[in-house]
Amino acid sequence: MATPSGLPAGSPATSTSARLWAEAATAGTVWAALHHPFVRRLADGTLPPAVFRFYIAQDAAFLAAFAAGYEGARAAAREAGDGAAVDVLTGLGDAVAEELRLHAAYAAAWGVPPSDLAGPPAPATAAYTAFLEGAGNGCAGLARVAAILAAMAPCSRLYGFLGCALAGAGVVGRWGHEGMAARHPFADWIETYSSPGYLAAPAAKEALLDLVAGEVDKGER
Repeated sequence: MATPSGLPAGSPATSTSARLWAEAATAGTVWAALHHPFVRRLADGTLPPAVFRFYIAQDAAFLAAFAAGYEGARAAAREAGDGAAVDVLTGLGDAVAEELRLHAAYAAAWGVPPSDLAGPPAPATAAYTAFLEGAGNGCAGLARVAAILAAMAPCSRLYGFLGCALAGAGVVGRWGHEGMAARHPFADWIETYSSPGYLAAPAAKEALLDLVAGEVDKGER
């Protein structure tokens, strides 16, 4: 699998999002995620279905928190009178709805209603969603937008990185040969998170983060 690049594609080295990504890559956090047993078994198709279904349930809670985060950021952008930021955040909220369509497709494949995929959040999920809910507390206007986006950007960027790494490694294309099933069991996940449609979301989020981070004071940054 690919080594994590130091910077997101197309981001100036001095931008807030590029600096944060470079720090995560240098610290080994990105590499550790890529080689986590869950991701490796998702890549080779050996992840147990029950484990993947549990992950999907956790992702539903995660995405609900993302939708709420975007709504909070939109309200703060409106307060600041930044219509362009409101438009970007609206588009990012729509992207969450697209991700939830993937959940609905899994539910249909498993023969259950989408509501059956929901479950109580695991401790790690609850910790992150609580962190996200508190992002920007004590800030207003564009400073609040920046804080919320900074809390959300690592997830979006990492999902895109993982999707592209697995797609680039050709793990989906190897299926259908050498006695394997015709289609990789997690091909939809890999194809979704490596698609141009998905990758547009973290790019837009980082561009807006870079813009609004330049509008807040040094202490808030």
